[in-house]
Amino acid sequence: LYRWLRSRWSMRVAALVSSLLFAVIHLELATVIPAFFIGLVCAVSFERSRSLWTPILIHCANNLIAIGLLYALLAPGVSMPGLH
Repeated sequence: LYRWLRSRWSMRVAALVSSLLFAVIHLELATVIPAFFIGLVCAVSFERSRSLWTPILIHCANNLIAIGLLYALLAPGVSMPGLH
């Protein structure tokens, strides 16, 4: 999507529009803003590297970190301050 938008608009506009669409398709309000910023990072990384692998790896790393944090928070025996 970014590449198609970039062929029609400036890098800035293409990155903003593709990032906004990336954020919206995540549908959950809690992830819209972080997804927007990840979308921007991925668009800029593609623009600089000209390789689709760079944003794919960034997206994978983001997902792995999120899953790791979720697992760590939900693991048995982990207590969270303020929760009993």
